Amino acid sequence: MRRTPAPATGVVRLATGRCQLTQSQCAMIGTVVAGFSNKDIAAQFSISERCVEDQLNGIFALLGVTDRLELALFAISNGLL
Repeated sequence: MRRTPAPATGVVRLATGRCQLTQSQCAMIGTVVAGFSNKDIAAQFSISERCVEDQLNGIFALLGVTDRLELALFAISNGLL
């Protein structure tokens, strides 16, 4: 699967049509792949840890994954980084 170019709205569309991710969601996925903790992600994005948890759970649901490892594997294998 390849990522198609992001339109002006900043949304990344997967070639499979499975989901649409914002650039912010892609950036958060990158921090997970890099091994950041929720606390580190919260500090980087200037949001609360609870907000990080909520956003990651939303990303998990969009991509059909259940945990950080599956998210990282999905991101790498689908060129989201």
